[in-house]
Amino acid sequence: MAEDIDDVDVGGEDSAPMVRSGVNKKKLIMMLLPILLVVGAAVGIYFSGMADSLLSGEDKEVVSENKDAPEGEKKEALDTAFYDLNEMVVNLNAGDRGRGNLAKIKISLEVESAADFQRLDSVVPSIVDTFLVHLRELRPEELEGSAGMYRLKEELLSRVNKAAKPVKVLDIKFRQFEIQ
Repeated sequence: MAEDIDDVDVGGEDSAPMVRSGVNKKKLIMMLLPILLVVGAAVGIYFSGMADSLLSGEDKEVVSENKDAPEGEKKEALDTAFYDLNEMVVNLNAGDRGRGNLAKIKISLEVESAADFQRLDSVVPSIVDTFLVHLRELRPEELEGSAGMYRLKEELLSRVNKAAKPVKVLDIKFRQFEIQ
């Protein structure tokens, strides 16, 4: 047993390589840290979208295309008109809870030009009917948060474009939306 204890070397030659490897790890970390920081910053810039304008040069081409376009076309592309629908009040689906909630909504339809207003005037009853039918099936929980409002907006936009054909409704803007 005494021989076994003598064979154990606590602080001999084997401990020197461990100290050297510890110094090597520090040097390695000090060399890799700046590289990792640069790569991390580059990835952050790429995913934030700032690198797109620097690398592609598309912004310069878009500006030059707009300068070459005739004056009338530039103005037409930027002009849209808003058609205001009357306020709608509708009972939402209450399910088994008994009395339902009321939704009070004011909507504006964004169209390409004011020339589309005459066609919209003739189909407003159809548009309002499709809106009310859809809204009566919704539960208040389905309209919670921005995701619920976005889904409603997309569904109403789809329905209004079917009802208002050939007029193209570009977007729906909620002027007022209350659930009571």
